[in-house]
Amino acid sequence: MHRRAALEMLFSAFSFSIMNLVVHALKDHLAWQVIPFMRFLPTMLIAIASARMHGVPLVFRGTKMLWARSFTGSIALLCTFYALTHMSITDTVTILQLSPLWVAVILAVFFREHTPRSTWFYIAMALCGVLIMQRPAFDGESFPFFVAMSGAMVIALAKVFLSRCHNIAPIAVVAHYTSCATLVSFFLAMTARSNWVVHADFQPWMWLAVIPLGIGGTLGQLFMTRAYAHGNTNMVSLMGLSLIAYGVIYDYAFWGVVPDTLKVVGITIIIIAVALSIRSNTKAQAIKEPVEEGEA
Repeated sequence: MHRRAALEMLFSAFSFSIMNLVVHALKDHLAWQVIPFMRFLPTMLIAIASARMHGVPLVFRGTKMLWARSFTGSIALLCTFYALTHMSITDTVTILQLSPLWVAVILAVFFREHTPRSTWFYIAMALCGVLIMQRPAFDGESFPFFVAMSGAMVIALAKVFLSRCHNIAPIAVVAHYTSCATLVSFFLAMTARSNWVVHADFQPWMWLAVIPLGIGGTLGQLFMTRAYAHGNTNMVSLMGLSLIAYGVIYDYAFWGVVPDTLKVVGITIIIIAVALSIRSNTKAQAIKEPVEEGEA
């Protein structure tokens, strides 16, 4: 992998980690429904301005695949933000890293693509890691966990749809996606109505959190796209696993959260399974344009 692509992906992961940190920090101050709108609006404005600046025509009607990408991408980010405001950063980003495995499942089940047996082994291995890490009780308290798992699956769907939008300029795809996500998140924010602030200690200056939130997400998307353009797709994806390390650092530094032994074992199993899957010869290698992971 080119050194440039590696540096770009690491900076992308760091930018997304800042976004994740801000989202998690706001969980005790703002209703979770409001935070996605604060995240999407700045990126939409930047994407539209960038498209206009470079003379790229904006796409309004688009294709079915573009709408599917925008819709699934929007839902994926909403799942991500819900999980980040109800779970630790480490747990959330680790579960979201399962998306490459779900890509393989989707391509095999719905598109009849050949999937090596080793990939199915890695999927089973990763799911075992999830059970060890999370130990879900399958009750109401496990709901955020299932939202995060659903988010990983929807991210995978968005990747598959995005791979079929190759005839549309990337910046136009981003502008369409963020416009759709902004509208969806706006209506979601309206469901909270006057209950946007959920903590009496919230101060007006805290609204400035929208700045690192928007900048982190936008730079993360930008440098991830550049990294995928400059380097090997699979190796760049491996660099994205660094988000888990950032999550562990932030959880400990700001909230004093230390993972127990079983959680460390589970996370390690997941990382190994995902890394081996990414390096294997699967159809997921054809995905050249990344979607946002909390990152989206």
